[in-house]
Amino acid sequence: MTEWQRHRQLTGPQASSLSLVFRLAVSAWLSLLASACAQVAHAQDWPAIAREFEAMLEADQAARREWNALVALEGRSTTEKPSQADDAQRAALRARVQTMDAAHQARLAAIIAVHGWPRRSDVGGRATMAAFVILQHAPPEFQRQVFADVQRAAAHDEIDRSALAALDDRIRLHEKRPQRYGTQIEIRNGGVTLWPVEDPSNLDVRRREVGLMPICRYLALFATPQAKVEYAPCVAAK
Repeated sequence: MTEWQRHRQLTGPQASSLSLVFRLAVSAWLSLLASACAQVAHAQDWPAIAREFEAMLEADQAARREWNALVALEGRSTTEKPSQADDAQRAALRARVQTMDAAHQARLAAIIAVHGWPRRSDVGGRATMAAFVILQHAPPEFQRQVFADVQRAAAHDEIDRSALAALDDRIRLHEKRPQRYGTQIEIRNGGVTLWPVEDPSNLDVRRREVGLMPICRYLALFATPQAKVEYAPCVAAK
C-alpha cells in the first residue's frame, strides 16, 4: 500500500463519519458539563435564597399582624380595604405593606425565572412556605402564571398539597368562582364564615384529600368571643 493510499484511508468517507461522531460526542459531553455546572451554581445559591425568603416572611407577617390589629380595633372585616377617611397611621401602614409586597413579589418572580419554583429539597420547608405566602399576596395574574409550577412541586412532594389547594381557592376567589377547599374565610358583622364553596356537602372530603383539617375545626381557629362561627353546616352541627 502506497503512502497516498494510506492517507486516503485516513481521510476518506469513513474517517469523516468517525469525525462527525466524535464531534457530536464532544458536543453532548460539553452540554452535560454545562448543565452540571449550572446545577452546582444553583445549589450554591439556594442557602442564600432560603435565608432571603425567611427574612421576607418575617417582614410580611409582622406587617400583617400590625394591619390586623388596626382593623380589629375598628371592628371591621380583615378583607375590607381602607376608605378615604382612614387616619394617617392606617394609610401609612397600607402604603408600606403594598410597597413591601411589590418588592417581595418582584424578587420571587426573578428567582422563579432563574431557578424555577423554590423546592422543599432545595431551600427547606420554611423557605418554601415563605415563598408561597408571598405568592398568596401577589396579584391574581402572577398567581395564575406560576400555578403550574406549584402544581408540579406538589406532585413531587416539594410543597404541601394544602398549599396548592389554598392557591387554587385564592385564584377562584379572584375570578368570582366558588372555592373548592374552603381555605378563604370571611370575617364580617361579628361572624366567621366562608366565601362561597363548590359542592359544600363534600367539602371535608376534598379537604382531607389534601391534608386539611375539617372545616368546622378550621373556622374555630378564627373565632373569638366577639366573632362566632356562622358557617351554616358548623352551626347546625353544634
